[in-house]
Amino acid sequence: MIPIHEKSIFGGYKRLEDQATAALLHILDMGGPHMVEYVFEDSLSSGNFDGYIISSQTDHGTSRPDGEILADYHLLIESKIDEWRVNDHNMKQLTNHLNNAKKSNAILVYILNQTDIPNIIQANGCLSTTWDDVIKRLKEFNTQRAYFNKELMNYLIDQLKLLIKRNPTKSPSWKTIPQDQRVVIVGGSWGEEVALNYGFYACQYDRKFQSSSYIAFYHQKRIKYVFRIINHAKLESLEIATKRFGFDFKDYFQSKEPAYFNGSLTERKRQFFELEKVMEINPEISHEEIYAYVQKQRYTSIEAIKQAKTTKDL
Repeated sequence: MIPIHEKSIFGGYKRLEDQATAALLHILDMGGPHMVEYVFEDSLSSGNFDGYIISSQTDHGTSRPDGEILADYHLLIESKIDEWRVNDHNMKQLTNHLNNAKKSNAILVYILNQTDIPNIIQANGCLSTTWDDVIKRLKEFNTQRAYFNKELMNYLIDQLKLLIKRNPTKSPSWKTIPQDQRVVIVGGSWGEEVALNYGFYACQYDRKFQSSSYIAFYHQKRIKYVFRIINHAKLESLEIATKRFGFDFKDYFQSKEPAYFNGSLTERKRQFFELEKVMEINPEISHEEIYAYVQKQRYTSIEAIKQAKTTKDL
């Protein structure tokens, strides 16, 4: 058992969900047992808080929950930043956590980054909540019942929110979108300019894309254009791309990236998309959050693109 005060509030874990959980535990440790009750479940209240302990990553043998709180009640906390789905890993983890919770007379709490709480979690008697609701309750408690520096606590809660939003609730899985309706959204002003002026997009050779019919570019906190993907292939060189697509890419490279021709074969490897502009979105789809909407790529449908006003609609 690692008491939370032995972990830095500024980090100590590589994985985002571990960092977020540790930050939350620090806030709860500062806020006290009544804050825990308010955030998770009012029924936890009893008024006896001798031996109050908050710890992270406690090894229970067959499972290691992200957090643990011991007062006269016992909570095991499992948090997720990525979407929780039914798969072998998550089901094995849930089973092991439940077994350990039963042995130690604890309540298992899941904190998820999605609004649709899976039925299988609720059916097993777990408490379940979302990061949005946790932050909302932290704010409410800080406003109504806090016994400490409210300005400092509010700052810490806002920092937790920023940390979680580094990986916002994901768009629907690409698997749920038919290939002929699928739009891949990539980041960067460079790609959009090349697509508009030269009719293609090129990126690193080994970047993984799911098969899509459209591509859109996110930059300057907005999405403005959609392009149909006419051809797409992982190709080792400009010469191979030109021959296979029957499309002349040289004009761009000679004008904008002349050093390309002097690079080694490895340096010249690119993944090429031949594109046709099919939509200019007016008004453009805006991004109103403080975090970047996309870093590598995300997927949505062409119908969602047509109806969206902000990136929250995608």
